[in-house]
Amino acid sequence: MAKPEQIVPQSVNRWLSDDAEIWRYVPLRTLFFYLNGLVFIPSVAKLRVGDPFEGEFYEDIAWFNAAFSDHFGNVANEIDNWMLKELGSDPEQRIVEINRNIPNGANSAPTILRKHYFEFVRRTRFA
Repeated sequence: MAKPEQIVPQSVNRWLSDDAEIWRYVPLRTLFFYLNGLVFIPSVAKLRVGDPFEGEFYEDIAWFNAAFSDHFGNVANEIDNWMLKELGSDPEQRIVEINRNIPNGANSAPTILRKHYFEFVRRTRFA
């Protein structure tokens, strides 16, 4: 079995040491499954089935845009374009092109891109 690898460099303050403890409260039945080697690690999207607020963020769009740009730096635009092309529907792609410079609102480019970013994170992160 391959050893898990970090997805961020050790120099980043979110890097987890190899001995970091990650825990979650689980029902007793689930604990017994774990102890018997029957481990199921759900995606955040799966956890949202039981709790629609799991992995939900209520930040200001301006804060999200700044944090996204700070984190991804000079590849932020490439990521935006990939999300729009791969995850966005044709109507969303047209809306983003029309409203690219509108900073707020349900049909603004930042709002649509943020929605797809968090949907992608929820499907590809496991807890």
